[in-house]
Amino acid sequence: KTKLEKEQAEFINAIKFSADNLLVIINDILDFSKIEAGKISFEKTVFNVREIFMALINSFGYKASEKNLKLLYNIDKEVPEHLLGDPVRLNQILTNLVGNAIKFTDKGEVELKVVPIKITNKKASLEFRVRDTGIGIPENKIRTIFESFTQAGDEITRLFGGTGLGLAISKQLVEMQGGKINLTSEKGEGSTFYFTVDYEIATADQINASKAKVTENVDVDISGLKILVAEDHEMNRLLLKKLLETWKISADIVENGKLAVEKIEAGKQYDILLMDVQMPEMDGIEATKKIRSLDTSNSKLPIIGVTAFTGDDKVSDVIASGMNEYISKPIDADKLREKIVALVREQEGASKLKLKPGKVAENDEEREEPKPKASKSKYKYIDLSYLNELSAGSNELLLKMIKVFIDQTPSSIERMEQQYRDENWQTLRGEAHKIKPTFIFVGVKEGKQIFEIIEKSAEKKENLDDIPGLLARGKELTIRAIEELEIEKEVIAAEMEVSG
Repeated sequence: KTKLEKEQAEFINAIKFSADNLLVIINDILDFSKIEAGKISFEKTVFNVREIFMALINSFGYKASEKNLKLLYNIDKEVPEHLLGDPVRLNQILTNLVGNAIKFTDKGEVELKVVPIKITNKKASLEFRVRDTGIGIPENKIRTIFESFTQAGDEITRLFGGTGLGLAISKQLVEMQGGKINLTSEKGEGSTFYFTVDYEIATADQINASKAKVTENVDVDISGLKILVAEDHEMNRLLLKKLLETWKISADIVENGKLAVEKIEAGKQYDILLMDVQMPEMDGIEATKKIRSLDTSNSKLPIIGVTAFTGDDKVSDVIASGMNEYISKPIDADKLREKIVALVREQEGASKLKLKPGKVAENDEEREEPKPKASKSKYKYIDLSYLNELSAGSNELLLKMIKVFIDQTPSSIERMEQQYRDENWQTLRGEAHKIKPTFIFVGVKEGKQIFEIIEKSAEKKENLDDIPGLLARGKELTIRAIEELEIEKEVIAAEMEVSG
């Protein structure tokens, strides 16, 4: 949300591109059986091959330069500019191939190329090639190189690491789209991996619709909407309240699903219900089912579930309960806004949103930028970057959030210690689940990971003997984080005093 130099913007875009696509790749690796069962779904969206190539070059450019390699790309002029297919899967395949090429090449170059095999009015059959001047693959390994968990030899695994899944995943993704993948290679001389995929050529209407979809929720005026928030965690409530205020949205905030149901039963009208999935007294899933069973117009209220769970089984439970959408924690403000706009548009049409473009800064002076706060370099344990972003420069909100962590986290850990002694696994699991976002907010990643492990152990009743040690480490991290947060409180208070 601040102005970036051109080079900074390029680096940020490369990082974001890598992160977004690594998430897709990691998810597939973790559930490889899903690919083997042919259950991977493919999108059909408009995309530009040139943009994918440029993003790959930017993403891998630094790694190539570290090894003093040339990273080249070549797009045949006959390749259509806009195609219809799955750009994420194409990128996933190319990321595997380009990553391998750089990994196994110590000198020379890596080239990414696409050429047309056959072009008609409606379809384009394309061949993608990734060529390197690396170590090559022995002839007796070429036949098996695409098999799961296979590499070119034990020495390769020892020297370069890796799981041997990348090429297997790529092969199956290509074949599931009706294509073929192969390679030519000579040991010590390099390799060329190549695959073919058929894509539809996007029509003018499809291109225009795609552009409209990208921009339809940008700068839409959503002020005046009424949202009910059900959230039991105080830090989450504070953040959501501030976030909705910045969008000029009126929000009623309650602490559990039971209170949310009571609000709806009383006949109060809302445009959206934003509801945590796991809450005391009545969780979000049960509350949603009760709302959907009401014999009133309120039963159709759009509901967005907020959840720390991202597994397929948990998400399916959320959707099966009757929720329209879900968003994972920590909440991405832009994604939440998009979901709100999409659901209100779907339910009420454009008139409800007043589809009035929001104000766009004409120049740098019109941009409202939050004041820079403490960065991670200043502290060993905490990182307030996420809070600074969501607080949009509000020192008051930062102080409130810090106070909540200091006041509530130690007592929460003490309760977990007692729950462990009482062997109350269900309550322990819930407490661990609830405390995770607290550590995310103050940037203590290890703390979040610790309580995630405790939550899973308590849920599955596995590795229970590890919990006391984890709680002890969690308590130690909390003490250290509080020491740094106390310092930050003084810094913020001084800033507020200077600014009046």
